[in-house]
Amino acid sequence: MKTGALILAAGSALDPNGSIPLSLYKVGAVSAIQRLILTFDRAKTEPIVIVSGSTSDKLEKHVARLKVVCLRNPNYGQTEMFESVKIGLRYLREKCDQVLVTPVDVPLFILDTVEALIQSGEKLAAPVYNGIKGHPVLISGELIPTLMEYSEGGGLRAAIRHCGQDCKLIPVEDQGVLIDIETEQDYSEVLSAHSLRQLHPRVKVSLAKEELFFGSGSAHLLSLIETTGSVRLACQQMGLSYSKGWKMIAVMERQWGLQIVQRQQGGKHGGEAFVTSEGKRLAERFRKFEQGSKEAVEAIFHQYFDV
Repeated sequence: MKTGALILAAGSALDPNGSIPLSLYKVGAVSAIQRLILTFDRAKTEPIVIVSGSTSDKLEKHVARLKVVCLRNPNYGQTEMFESVKIGLRYLREKCDQVLVTPVDVPLFILDTVEALIQSGEKLAAPVYNGIKGHPVLISGELIPTLMEYSEGGGLRAAIRHCGQDCKLIPVEDQGVLIDIETEQDYSEVLSAHSLRQLHPRVKVSLAKEELFFGSGSAHLLSLIETTGSVRLACQQMGLSYSKGWKMIAVMERQWGLQIVQRQQGGKHGGEAFVTSEGKRLAERFRKFEQGSKEAVEAIFHQYFDV
C-alpha cells in the first residue's frame, strides 16, 4: 500500500520571534519543514507534497532538491486551510492509496507514530496521546473524492464528519503529536527526545561516467516531467530554477548517450515535454538501485549502532 504525505504551509504565521515564516523556523538544527520531510522520508512516504502560500518563493528555494512536490494556494489569504488540503489531495488522489496530513507547525511527532498510522489499515485514523487527538491524520484514498466535494465550511474536521467515517484513534507514546510550535512556550524536552531518535544512516547514491549525471534529484525531475508534461512546471514543483532543470537534463543525456526528455514546441506552458522510454527505464533502474543500496546500508548500520 503506497502512502503519500501532505504538509500544509500556506498560512502567513511567523516564528515566535515574528521574524521568519513558521515553516522555515529552526526546530533544533533544522527547520520545521525539513524536520517533517525527514520523518516522512524515513517512513518511505511518497510523494511528499507541500502546499504553500504567502512564502512560496522562499519555501520552494529552502526545500529545493529534497525530493518533494511544491504546490501553491494562490488564494491562501481568502480561504480556510481546507482549500490547501484540497489542492494537495487533488494532486495525490491518483498517486497513492492513503495520505498523511499535517500542518507545518506540528513537526515533532516521531517515526514510530507515522509507521503505526501507516500500518493501521484504517480508512481514517489519528494518533492520540494522553487522551488527546493529534497529528498527522491518515486518510484513505477511498475518502478523498467525498472530501473534495465538501464545500460547507468548517475545515477538514467538518469535511471528515461529512464522510460519515469513524476516525480510529491510535494510542501512541509520542507527545510530539500535540506540540504546536506556534503556540507552545517550551517544547525543549520533546525536541531533545525527538532528535535523539533521529539517528539513522543517510544514503545518497549517484551514477557517473566522466562526471556525476544521475541521482535522486534527477529521478524526481523525470517523474514530475512525466506527471506534468512540462519541464517548467516540473521545476516549479521541485523548487528548482527552469535553467537548472534543463542543465540537469543536458548532463543526463550527454553522459548516458541517449535522449531522455523529448521536447515539443507550443502548448499551454510554452512547450510540452515527455520522458522517453529510455529515460523511464533509466529512472526505474536507478530507483531499484537506490532502494537496494538503502536497505543494504540500513542492515550494516544496525550492526554498529544501538538505536
